[in-house]
Amino acid sequence: MSDIAGIGTNADGDPVLLGSACTECGTRFFPAAHVCPNCMSEAITAEDMPRTGRLYSYTIVHTGPRKWPRPMTCGYIDLPNGVRVYAQVRGTPTMDAPVQLAIDEVAYTDAGPERGFVFRILEG
Repeated sequence: MSDIAGIGTNADGDPVLLGSACTECGTRFFPAAHVCPNCMSEAITAEDMPRTGRLYSYTIVHTGPRKWPRPMTCGYIDLPNGVRVYAQVRGTPTMDAPVQLAIDEVAYTDAGPERGFVFRILEG
């Protein structure tokens, strides 16, 4: 288990997003929650999200708090189970590019770098 909120590890030690699935309507979502955002059921189970997906959309951020890296690419990632995740993106973005979950530095504070989940563009 990772010390980063919403992140765990699979049997191979790779990072995974910890999400949820509704047993009433089948909706999957991230981050995990105790109530389904679709049908409001409380019949929720924990579910690891897929580690790969496709870049749906992105933007390059040039301004923001001092702790953010700049420029910073952020985007929406479509996972194969129907979940859409917003995250920082590493690599050269193109629409519909294949991506994979990774852990990296996402902010910098006086206490040092903060780590979190990002998606890396898969080259080739």
